[in-house]
Amino acid sequence: MARPFFSIVIPTRQRADTLEKCLATCLDQDFDDYEIIVCDNAGTPATREVVDAAGSARIVYMRAPEPLAMSANWELAVAGAQGEYVTVIGDDDGLMPYALRELDRIIRDHAMPDAVQWRCAHYNWPTIRIPEEANYLLIPLCRDIAVRDGRTELRRAAQGKIRYDKLPMLNTAMVRRSVIEDHKQRTGLVFGGLYPDVYTAYAFAYLCTRFISITVPMHVAGLAGRSNGVAALMEPASSDVSKEFYGLQRAAGFTRHATVPDYELFPVHADDSFQQAKTHLFPNDHTLALDRSAMLMRHLAAIPDVGPEERLRIKGLIRASLADQPELQAWFDTSAPDLAPCQAFRLKPAGLGWDGEFLHLDTSCFGITDIHGAVGLVAKILQIDPGGIRFDARNMGETLHDVHATLVERSAALEKTLAELSEVRATLAERSAALQADLIERSGVLELTLTDLIDTRATLVERSRALELTLTDLIQTRATLAERTASLEQALRQAGRNS
Repeated sequence: MARPFFSIVIPTRQRADTLEKCLATCLDQDFDDYEIIVCDNAGTPATREVVDAAGSARIVYMRAPEPLAMSANWELAVAGAQGEYVTVIGDDDGLMPYALRELDRIIRDHAMPDAVQWRCAHYNWPTIRIPEEANYLLIPLCRDIAVRDGRTELRRAAQGKIRYDKLPMLNTAMVRRSVIEDHKQRTGLVFGGLYPDVYTAYAFAYLCTRFISITVPMHVAGLAGRSNGVAALMEPASSDVSKEFYGLQRAAGFTRHATVPDYELFPVHADDSFQQAKTHLFPNDHTLALDRSAMLMRHLAAIPDVGPEERLRIKGLIRASLADQPELQAWFDTSAPDLAPCQAFRLKPAGLGWDGEFLHLDTSCFGITDIHGAVGLVAKILQIDPGGIRFDARNMGETLHDVHATLVERSAALEKTLAELSEVRATLAERSAALQADLIERSGVLELTLTDLIDTRATLVERSRALELTLTDLIQTRATLAERTASLEQALRQAGRNS
């Protein structure tokens, strides 16, 4: 049988009510080449009943024989997927009706990239266990597309320039099978951390040579009554969902990295997942590393409003995470600030409407009660053209941020160039001074040499004159001797005649 192009993987546990609506959105596609994998984590018969009631041959049902850790259930679910591209969505999430059609178009237009990552919409079900968060829908209204390099984006995430949801995370991206298999060959598994979704953001970014990033939502991420996301971010660690999640994860060997506090602080999810990915994939790449001092300050700033004893205990856990950094521990002991308690994490803003990037809505005004209805409302608002998404509306905030970042980079480059020119100028000034001193010294030597030459010439002139006088005397003496010689010769001849 031919491999399907897409696999929609839905790990689920005891949430038949939300799964039913999730499956409805997955089946409401104007595209045929895909499969749906439902991996039932040892749930009640209600889960299988929902799958059977959907009545679709494209749904593949799997069931774990006993409750698995979330990461282990995701591992089982993805192992059953056969698609060339794979994504994971929650059982309280919903797939947009145009998603597979548009993803297929983008993938083929961009020569089969390693992944396509998108910005999702968010929906809080009426059943969410934080009442003030219920019936809330967030819709991104930008339409932008870009080609990204995985490791470049991973480095930007490590530096805090972008969030992890801008990376090819498996539940906000279609990831090519070859990337998933590459990870498994390197590490023996696909999900190497306590938080399987966030872990894949960093791990797959490292493995993706090229991925496509779009701002149009391909799915709506839901939060309902028993969502792990709600338990992790909004509820105390003592909630029943949190206890089950962490109990199963720890029993399976999924624990927090030693360099993050063993406590449910908001930034721990991202920091732990990055450190786990680094340990598994790039332990020796020092260009891909978190700033531990910045980590420490994030964790201190995230301590919630708890009693003094619990606050002291959390600080002790933060200190323990610095065991491999004695200098940071010493700073912590003497200089760590006592910051104000962190406000509770909430998605729903105080004011609704459009903020220039997102549209924030109260879904109770539209009679929306589940993810299927939320997906339908988002589709009506976005009105995606069947002929293809027009990527013609970039987020103004991101545009300004990018312009600002570019100006900062150029300013830094100019400052660096100016500093280099100043160094060159100083060097030239030093060399000029040295040359000038050398010329002065040589000029002095030349002046002395010239004086000597003038004196020598005068002496030679005097000697030449003396020699001329001596030569005149010698000529005169020679003439006198010649005259005397002639006189003697004449006298001798006369004497000879007389004798």
